Amino acid sequence: MPPTADWLVPALLQFPIAALILGFVWLVVKWLDRRHREEVLGLRSDVGKAWERANAEIARCREDHAAERARTAESHDAQLRQLRARIRELERRDVEGRP
Repeated sequence: MPPTADWLVPALLQFPIAALILGFVWLVVKWLDRRHREEVLGLRSDVGKAWERANAEIARCREDHAAERARTAESHDAQLRQLRARIRELERRDVEGRP
């Protein structure tokens, strides 16, 4: 085996330590990547559920608003009928009261 240069010996002695550190870093990065991917999927699921709840709330509000408008329209129609009946009665009295 040929002799190793003196300047290369420290690098060769540190290579196993550097390889272990790089391997450990690679494992941590893989673990963090998987963890973050799962977290993103969970957040997407939460956002989807919140979106569905918001759409359901909007639909409920629209239904409530439509029902309120219908009740208001019915109330206004009833008042209009009463006022027309009152006007007809007053006109009838006015016609009957004239000579």
